[in-house]
Amino acid sequence: MKRIGREAHSQTQMEIIREGLFQKHPPGDADTRFADAIYALLREYCDNTYRAEWERLDDNERMYQGRHWTGGMEDDGRDMRLPKPTTPVITSTIENLKADLSDEYPEAVVKPDGVGNEVLARALTAVIAEELEGCDFEAEYDKLVHDVLVGGWGVWEVGSDPDANHGAGGTYIRHVVNKNWLCDPETPSVQDGRAVFKLERKPADWFLQHYPLHYPYMRGDSDLIDERHDDFGATTTPAERRYFRLIEAWLRVYDPERRRYRVHFVRLAGGQVLENSAEAEPDGYYGHGLYPFVVARLYPQKGSALGLGVTDLFKDAQRFSDKLDQIVMTNAFRASRPRIFVQDEMADIDDVRDFACEVIATKGAPSAVMQWQQPAPLPAYIVNYIQLIRESIKQESGSNDQSRGQTGGGVTAASAITALQEMSTKRSRMEARAIHSAFRKAVRLQIETLRDRMIDERQVAVSVGGKQLVVPFNRRLLRGAAERGVPVERCITVKTARQTKYTRMMHNELLLQAMQLLSGTVDPVIMLEGLEYDGLEPLLDKIRRAQQGGMLALQQQVQSLTELTKQQAERLAACTEALSQAEQMAAAGGQLPPDGEDGAALPDAMAAQQR
Repeated sequence: MKRIGREAHSQTQMEIIREGLFQKHPPGDADTRFADAIYALLREYCDNTYRAEWERLDDNERMYQGRHWTGGMEDDGRDMRLPKPTTPVITSTIENLKADLSDEYPEAVVKPDGVGNEVLARALTAVIAEELEGCDFEAEYDKLVHDVLVGGWGVWEVGSDPDANHGAGGTYIRHVVNKNWLCDPETPSVQDGRAVFKLERKPADWFLQHYPLHYPYMRGDSDLIDERHDDFGATTTPAERRYFRLIEAWLRVYDPERRRYRVHFVRLAGGQVLENSAEAEPDGYYGHGLYPFVVARLYPQKGSALGLGVTDLFKDAQRFSDKLDQIVMTNAFRASRPRIFVQDEMADIDDVRDFACEVIATKGAPSAVMQWQQPAPLPAYIVNYIQLIRESIKQESGSNDQSRGQTGGGVTAASAITALQEMSTKRSRMEARAIHSAFRKAVRLQIETLRDRMIDERQVAVSVGGKQLVVPFNRRLLRGAAERGVPVERCITVKTARQTKYTRMMHNELLLQAMQLLSGTVDPVIMLEGLEYDGLEPLLDKIRRAQQGGMLALQQQVQSLTELTKQQAERLAACTEALSQAEQMAAAGGQLPPDGEDGAALPDAMAAQQR
């Protein structure tokens, strides 16, 4: 029987890539099978899915920017002189949804799952907050919200930066432009894909500085780049090229012996392998073995890891509205400037098409030498239909009048207005849920990255049980739970603040009412800890300190009272003993003992009792 093995068939593209990961690629080896296989996989991604996806993203971005008359509404040559009105209903709708999502800004709160992990949870919550502030996460959050609403999906990268915090190292959650990121189009799960690509356009001088040994061998790769933006090709020399596409390919390789995945990255440009993480870290660049990317999708596309956005749902309606606006505006212009037709042997058809032309030469009978023309008025239903389309976009997107701070006539009660605004945010809460889900995944990756790549120890101030503690935070602390037999990822959950400001207000009002009912029976600090508003923790610290001060004064009063009671008891005992002696003497004949004997204690005890 003929043996069928690796030697009996040509290697697949992925086999070449996995083998090439662990091989040294010297500069100048431009035709290596490894680099060519990665480029071939990237072209497959582009040709099968992403070229069409990029066109869709470009069209959506044009709609958001108000450039509605491109990408689907181009003139066919006859309407070049017609007005092109734009009413940015989609833009205002998306901006309103962005404002709602800014109120839903996520906050990572690490909750302990089990006794003994409270200090770790509080310290980790504080560290994550510091890390997010260090990477300017608010800006990264806003960028992702824009991509999700406009394009339907956005990407965060979770990684480590050894140069952050003045060389102390740190982690980040960073936005990736969705047009510069590609995952496997053949699987709906990012983590199950063959590879993930991140692209970045950089000037040639950057490669000369960072990869001087590889730069002379770099060739053009314009087939992967938009020719409108990159003006280099395979025939030019490095000195003539201004830009190259930096390709960062992330690969997951399964280790059957350890039964775990290892993740590696390879950087390429100009056909050259510039950097290969497997050479320095064969066990994986990150210990978690996952692609360091998280995708947030608004409306998932079936069978894909990508999604559709608000723009996709309403851009056709937006274009219909603009087209009807064009009809109304054209009719208004023509009605304001009536035209006169004059008989002439040489009629110009372009003058007829140009409604701005007031005198038009025509061919006709002598009886029709001159004639004024007034356009017929438009039917009222056209204007009504335009308004209907715009209201439909706002209502169906959830960005209605109530969400914009407007209420119907007759609604004046604060509770009614609050209820209307709360109901109007149902759609935005769904959108926030999609983004918060991605945020939880990103924070979990961040915790794993901290445990794997944290460099220096830091001091973290935490509040536990009303006490302020300074905890040394390091990788050892993160692994402390594992030493007790419970991995950190199992005893930690990440939650986000999903409530709107209206919901938080109602929650606080109900809690304050409960505090009034339970006054005197429950510690007020326990009730106040349930409130949700900014600046709560400093207030709680002040109350705790006041309680501690009051308790100390009470303890001093109790101690003084105890000492006084002890003295009174001692005096009472002495008096009782003296009276007993007096009764014994009276029974013996009524004679008192002489001075200096035991009987002298009687008048002393009585005097003490009097005092």
